[in-house]
Amino acid sequence: EAGYEVIFIDVDPRLIALLNERRSYPVIVKQNDRPDEVRLIQGVRAIDGRDTRAVIGAVATADTIATSVGQRALQSIFPALAAALLVRKSHGRPPLDVIIAENLRAGAAFFRQNLSEQLPDDFDLAAHLGLVETSIGKMVPIMPLEALQADPLQLFAEPYDTLIVDRRGFRCKVPPLAGLKAVDNIAAWVDRKL
Repeated sequence: EAGYEVIFIDVDPRLIALLNERRSYPVIVKQNDRPDEVRLIQGVRAIDGRDTRAVIGAVATADTIATSVGQRALQSIFPALAAALLVRKSHGRPPLDVIIAENLRAGAAFFRQNLSEQLPDDFDLAAHLGLVETSIGKMVPIMPLEALQADPLQLFAEPYDTLIVDRRGFRCKVPPLAGLKAVDNIAAWVDRKL
């Protein structure tokens, strides 16, 4: 909606191919007392997460990135993210803000620790990286198998469209995205949700 191109990084060849073929995917908004609303999300494409060079290139030139892979899978993305930070620094790019959409308490500290292990000792992580914790409130209903078979790209979601983010985690300006709500005390929001 804000006009950004969104690049997904995934390791499922079928999803990657479909996203690159269609350049869109449908979100089916489920509402108890009203008919479903279909939102077609456009301006998207995907790259294979196993193509390290492509991943580093995309991250090195991105305005903002977000992760939503689960805590166990995060270990597999830290090496490419660290490499992209080095490329960004060498090209004089602005700091990179990472929106951590992981339902992970103290996510910024977790990222900082793991990325520091991947970077040279003299790399000033705080100067080159914003770590933006979130409080995720949007529920995604379980997708029935028949729905996934009908269209593997479709997603079911509830109407709630607000992502609470830590304003203090950003190194650049908070992106002007509808539904992004920047707050000063993210820990309180996470505690409230839990």
